[in-house]
Amino acid sequence: MEQRLRIEDLHIGYRTGGNTHTVIPNLSFEVESGTLISIIGRNGSGKTTLLQSIAQLLAVLQGKIYWNDTDLKPLSTQAKAKLISYVGQIPNIPPHLKLQDLLALSRNPYTNWLGNLEQSDRSQIQNVADRLDLIPWLDRPLVELSAGQKQRCLIAAALVQDTPILLLDEPSAFLDLDHKASIFKLLQEIAHKHNKIVMLSTHDLNPALQISDKILLLDRGQGTFGSVQELVRQKIFENIFHQKWVGFDPDLMQFSICV
Repeated sequence: MEQRLRIEDLHIGYRTGGNTHTVIPNLSFEVESGTLISIIGRNGSGKTTLLQSIAQLLAVLQGKIYWNDTDLKPLSTQAKAKLISYVGQIPNIPPHLKLQDLLALSRNPYTNWLGNLEQSDRSQIQNVADRLDLIPWLDRPLVELSAGQKQRCLIAAALVQDTPILLLDEPSAFLDLDHKASIFKLLQEIAHKHNKIVMLSTHDLNPALQISDKILLLDRGQGTFGSVQELVRQKIFENIFHQKWVGFDPDLMQFSICV
């Protein structure tokens, strides 16, 4: 059964001290399951704000977010946790927490009020840990792991949560080239092989253009959505950055620094 995430006339931003600051108005797009979407744009363009709004961590200023035909806003916290998993840039996780405990906590939307794991929960944890080659790390505190290893653990926690929508804010930040490639490949497989919607924000533009089914460009208060090929034909990428410093080759579909 085809499932979809629909963003309808969304206004995102902040309300502080009685004032409203709109970052992006009138944003609308639709994504089907089995799709990887990269959100790109300059610093401060609204990438994190959008992800947190879709994740229901930040109240939207106006508009609707639908899963199929269901408005997400009135759903219970538990119901939302069964639909969306979110991996932020700076996760609030106790550093001495062991990986197996982190993964157990990720089953919280499905456990009873005591948090007791059933066999189905343990099987889900084991399957994800095995799929991501994390079995040797299960008994290790997260503080002992490298940045790349921690990122895989956080993605594993999101997979253990077993939601159709996976949102990630800068999942490749602070990683070396090898680990970036590994994370991007993993996210592409999660979307395509497991029929999930994977939406990530990134400043790694060339890898994003390589792996993404769709691109959402946030620029100057506007959102442009489409496939990489569609945006190339529209010459969207040529105008993101100052052309004196950053160039874009439409044939190679790559950005380059002009020095």
